[in-house]
Formats: sequence, C-alpha cells, structure tokens
Amino acid sequence: MGLTILFISHDLSVIANLCDWVCVMKHGDLVEQGNVRDIFLNPQQPYTRQLIASIPLLERREEPADAPEPVSVPANGVVTDVAATTV
Repeated sequence: MGLTILFISHDLSVIANLCDWVCVMKHGDLVEQGNVRDIFLNPQQPYTRQLIASIPLLERREEPADAPEPVSVPANGVVTDVAATTV
C-alpha cells in the first residue's frame, strides 16, 4: 500500500500490536531500533529491557464457582427480562 504512519506512544503494548518497526528513544536520543518482534523478543539495550519489563501483565483468574451465567442479549439489543441481583 506504500503508507507510512509515525506513531508516537509511551504504551509499548500498543506499539507491539500496532507497529512493524520501532525506535526506542531516551531523552530525545535514539537508543535502539528495529523490527518490533526482534526488539521485543531480544532487546539489546538496558533501557529497552527496562521499558519492556515495565509493561503490566494481566493475570488470568479463575471464575468463582458461584459466578452468574452471562446474560444473552437478543439480536435487537433489547433485554426485557432482567432478574434482580445483589452483590
């Protein structure tokens, strides 16, 4: 397609999912650059390793045994029968 977009972000998880090429900068200086996969899997610079280590990870939690069943929403998006629940 020949399209290039300069995307600037502090959110490395977005960069990992959105970009093909990444440049890591610190205080306005280029620290490291390369293919996103290569940088995230094998960062060469300590600053890049620190940034990647700071990405929060979501913990996978088990559903409690008494968790309610999900509500099924009709195709028209209108739910007409909602049971009262207490938390």
